[in-house]
Amino acid sequence: MERVPATEAPTAGTVRTTGATAAAWYLWYKGLEYVPAGTVAVFFFAQPAVGAALGAALLGESLGTGFLGGGALMAVGIYAVSSERAGSTDAPPDPDESAESGKSAESGEFDDPGAGG
Repeated sequence: MERVPATEAPTAGTVRTTGATAAAWYLWYKGLEYVPAGTVAVFFFAQPAVGAALGAALLGESLGTGFLGGGALMAVGIYAVSSERAGSTDAPPDPDESAESGKSAESGEFDDPGAGG
């Protein structure tokens, strides 16, 4: 029986990996619909730690004290930034509210109702 080179036929691992990557990106961008981009950006830095933790949990990889210390430091930073952002009042402007007040959403300037035009 002739062996098929790996470059000619996708393996089950390749298919699973591609599917998992596609699902992860889909969920990441789906999350952007519900959470402000600035908040999501903070969690972007947690991805390597989550990947390493999943590797340890699912594949039995070993993690050293440097990983644990770095992960703890990163968790504190994410908590600090997230809690600061939660208390912030920097909400994006409501397009409906801008239209009602006579402010143009595109230009950011107020319309002059007395101007002939």
